[in-house]
Amino acid sequence: PVTTVQVQQDNNEYDYQEALEKREQFLGKSHPETLECLEIMAQFHHQKNELDDAERLYRDILHRHEEATAQQHHDTNNCNLLQQHQHQQPKKLIQTMQQLAHVLLDSYKSGRQQQ
Repeated sequence: PVTTVQVQQDNNEYDYQEALEKREQFLGKSHPETLECLEIMAQFHHQKNELDDAERLYRDILHRHEEATAQQHHDTNNCNLLQQHQHQQPKKLIQTMQQLAHVLLDSYKSGRQQQ
């Protein structure tokens, strides 16, 4: 039996996936707004105890941060976006790493409980 909450969660996940695809298309994969949408999806999966999906998304966010950092050295056309990303990056990167650590810890705990 499918509950109303499950249907709402599935719809929310679909909406975020659609929003992510549009942001990637129009803003780029490493744009701060795209990364924010990806982070919301990771948190959503973490809350649903879908730890593998949450971990995958957090690792993707970290990878995209790395790409953005590498891109900064080559991109001088969009200085405003570059300054915004440089200002936000250290704080967001630390937050993402902390969230990934929580997912890994939860995954470890659930694995230990199953044994």
